[in-house]
Amino acid sequence: MAISKENLWLKKVVTVNLTFVIAAIIKPKGYLTIRLYTLLEETMKTTYHGSCHCGTIRFEADIDIDQGTSKCNCSFCAKTRFWKAFVDENALRVTSGSNYLTEYQFGGRTIVHFFCRTCGVKPFGCGEAPDMGVFYAINVACLDDLTVDDLLNAPVEYQDGRHDHWERQPAEIRHL
Repeated sequence: MAISKENLWLKKVVTVNLTFVIAAIIKPKGYLTIRLYTLLEETMKTTYHGSCHCGTIRFEADIDIDQGTSKCNCSFCAKTRFWKAFVDENALRVTSGSNYLTEYQFGGRTIVHFFCRTCGVKPFGCGEAPDMGVFYAINVACLDDLTVDDLLNAPVEYQDGRHDHWERQPAEIRHL
């Protein structure tokens, strides 16, 4: 049986990094064959330039802002209103001022928070997680060439870090 428009149904379903194409072929006598095709989408990373408030710390980060940003309600992020984009360990390059970075850790000491020792701004943090490997959390407010429109259009995911349930959204997010 030849495939024609009458017996082929296609639907595109988009997820974070994958596009699934579902093909359902109606065969003679009413039999239905369904095939799932996976197409990898290439992410559109942009190299953003960032800095702390005084400009002593400068960096570049390769980020696909359309892949999302993150806010959590842990004690640290809630107090600093830290809005971040995650990147892998090779996507961040400190271009100047690395000797002015100071570190802060708390709780389980799994995340290293980096601050400018001159102005106190946190441009990024670093950590390691089983599902992510080594990562950096880039402070999107420190990205000098990220437009307000791009930031407002970026998806935001919320985590309940206050209760160590990073996989779910907290009950209240308006203050984050």
